[in-house]
Amino acid sequence: MVRFLGLTFGGRYKELIGVSVPKKQLYTKYLEKQGIDYARYNSKQWQPDEAFINFKNKTAYIIEKKFQNCSGSVDEKFPGCHFKKLEYKKLFAPLNYNIEYIYVFNDWFLQHQYRDTLEYIKRMGCHYFFNEIPLDFLNL
Repeated sequence: MVRFLGLTFGGRYKELIGVSVPKKQLYTKYLEKQGIDYARYNSKQWQPDEAFINFKNKTAYIIEKKFQNCSGSVDEKFPGCHFKKLEYKKLFAPLNYNIEYIYVFNDWFLQHQYRDTLEYIKRMGCHYFFNEIPLDFLNL
């Protein structure tokens, strides 16, 4: 589902702030409409859990949601954040958009065993939050 975010006045949009699109709809509902053919920039379609495209600050926030209650294969996916951030940078370059790559974790990931992984995510210029993303981070 595509969700538009805007300031309203009298039930009508006064100013469109951005759009939130899940997975494949990043391509079909947003990038293709902007004339972006992913194959010119990436060798495959990366499908984020959610992408919030902020029109005001020209930033695409790529959001991966990881909620679990036991260790598993998801643990090994976190170090890929830097690579994927670079892939999205190439994809959004024609639009002159910045990229922020974000994980949203549940409290499971507060455990000590994730300390090194969380440090690495920050070191790679990516971000993480627990349970929700603060609106000010999205420049809202």
